[in-house]
Amino acid sequence: MLRNRSGFDLAGLTVRADAADAWSAERLPRGGLGDGRDAALRGVPCRRSDLALRFVDGARCVLQGVASCGEGDGLTLTADDVLRCRGGD
Repeated sequence: MLRNRSGFDLAGLTVRADAADAWSAERLPRGGLGDGRDAALRGVPCRRSDLALRFVDGARCVLQGVASCGEGDGLTLTADDVLRCRGGD
C-alpha cells in the first residue's frame, strides 16, 4: 500500500530493487495518485528499493533506498520525502 501524504499529486511511480536492475513498469493506477489518496502496490519486493516519482507538474526525482513493501505494511510518502527527493523545491 502506498499512502500519499506528501502534499503533491503523483503522475507515476516505478521501482528498482537494485541500482543494477531495470526500472519496473508503472506501479500507480491510471490517473496517478493524488495527495491524501492510497493505492495498492503489487509486485513490489519487501526490501529497500529505489522509487522513481513523476509528478503532475512534470518534475521527476528518485528516492533511494526506501523500505517499500507493496503488499505488506506499505509506505507513506511524506512532504519531507518529496522535498528531499526534489532538492528542497
